[in-house]
Amino acid sequence: MRYEYIAEILNKIFLELKEQRDIYEKYPNGILDFDVQMRNLDEYINSADEFGVAYEIIVVLLEKYSFKISGGNAVGLLEIGLVFGFKTSRDVDAQYSRR
Repeated sequence: MRYEYIAEILNKIFLELKEQRDIYEKYPNGILDFDVQMRNLDEYINSADEFGVAYEIIVVLLEKYSFKISGGNAVGLLEIGLVFGFKTSRDVDAQYSRR
């Protein structure tokens, strides 16, 4: 049940990102183009069940480029991070470590 919920959230975010094709113009040369990244993201979520990899890619895309996601999807992304125990490597976040 939990994994279906995670896949559902990731798919909602994926579809929202995929609609923002205009962001592609801001991609630097030398990285995977928008279509390839979106295909890979779709595969990680829907074929390979690599939810952690998909999560990381989404976070990087949101940090590096001007993608926008809805508030509900932002909360969903936060929930996934909490379920998986993901955190930053900043010293200030060490208190949240599960170790």
